[in-house]
Order: sequence, then C-alpha cells, then structure tokens
Amino acid sequence: MKAAPIERLWEKVEPDDDFWLVGDFAFGPKAKNEDWLRSIFDRLPGTHLVVGKHDGPPIQALPWSACHGWWRWTTPPVTGR
Repeated sequence: MKAAPIERLWEKVEPDDDFWLVGDFAFGPKAKNEDWLRSIFDRLPGTHLVVGKHDGPPIQALPWSACHGWWRWTTPPVTGR
C-alpha cells in the first residue's frame, strides 16, 4: 500500500470508522519487513483484516481490531425477471 491510496482513503473514512481490508495488505519483499509494515498499518483507521493469500505471519501479527480467516459470500439467484 502506497501513500496515495492511503491519502484517498482518509478523504472518505472517518477516524472512528471501521475499515475492512479484504486480503493482501502487502506483497513482495517489503511484506516481511516488520518496521515497514507497521509504518503503513499505523496510518490506517481501526482495521479488520480478512486474510488473503499474501498475508503471512508478519502481517497477521499486526494489532488488527480483528483478523478473520477466509470468508465466502454467496448470493441467492435473482428471480422474477
């Protein structure tokens, strides 16, 4: 996550809002650097993580409001068309 998306995030999200990050908080070599991860994490509002396939132990160890496993949403078929 880079600075520009975080700045845009704060244009819409209030400090007391719950923010849900749906997978893949970080990817690549920096995703294993705990100091870098924390510097990004500390700029986010109260955050819930739905763990993605790139969210390894250093990411899951951050102090999330909640850390959730994989979820699967299903929608009922649309009828009456």
